[in-house]
Amino acid sequence: MELNFERMRSLWLVSQHGSMAAAAHHLGVTPSAVSQQIASLEETVGTELLQAQGRGVALTSTGQSLADRAGQMVRSLESAGAMMEEQLAVTSGAYRVSSIPTAALSLVRHAVRMLQHTHPQLQMSVIDQDPDTSIHQLQSQQVDLAVVDVFDDEPWLVPNGLTATSLGHETMQLFVPESMNLPEGPLELSELSEASWICSPAFVAYSNTVRNCCRQAGFEPNIRWETDDIFLMQHYVADGFGVALHPPFSTSSPPPGVAIRPVAGDPINREVLAITRTSSAARPIEQEVLNQLQLSAQESSPTFISNV
Repeated sequence: MELNFERMRSLWLVSQHGSMAAAAHHLGVTPSAVSQQIASLEETVGTELLQAQGRGVALTSTGQSLADRAGQMVRSLESAGAMMEEQLAVTSGAYRVSSIPTAALSLVRHAVRMLQHTHPQLQMSVIDQDPDTSIHQLQSQQVDLAVVDVFDDEPWLVPNGLTATSLGHETMQLFVPESMNLPEGPLELSELSEASWICSPAFVAYSNTVRNCCRQAGFEPNIRWETDDIFLMQHYVADGFGVALHPPFSTSSPPPGVAIRPVAGDPINREVLAITRTSSAARPIEQEVLNQLQLSAQESSPTFISNV
């Protein structure tokens, strides 16, 4: 039985994205083209590979087994391409980074600026996204590198096929309205049990950390303002709408009306990681990007402690 690679790749992408439309978007073709590829593959193997499920599709057991093998093929080809780039010392072409907003604002932006000078043929692009989305897009080869954060109270294992490089860590701080006239120095979280809180939407690592820290201090935070926009969060604090427990905002100073206080007791840390696919480790440009991210981490805000 001879299997066509492009059809196998289409099946793998459908398994990664959960729909033919999303796989088609990644390939730059129409959904009908992906559907035809899958239909041809089903004809070749003589059995059904996909089943309709809600607005998307689900793989049959045979389809999942074939998709897993297709993923291995894709990674093998990427590894071979990385080997050729290493031999030819290729440092040009498109390179896509997905990053948490605070890192995108600071060390990623600085790294891209430096790379534009040292590697003008490199076409960098950056999108700010939550860690889970970044990791998923890295695994499905929509991006080449993901900058994510992990928190002390949220254990995280690097998924198979990916490699993590630590860029450093920083301590969470309290951002409180100056109008609250709180005393200077560290604050116990319990002192803010009656305050309104500002946080990202629930069920992401940062939001879970804030909620867990408050619960350990003996109260459930009254989260009235939810946003992933770090600038909006700062201005909510400045307007007196509530308080926030957050890593440093990666700017020189907060807007007027915001006071920064350390948290009393043991520090609450987050670590910033650069995640890459293990199969692409030999790419020279990947090493250049990682090296520049590490240098940028060293030159970042004084609140960020580089691991280099």
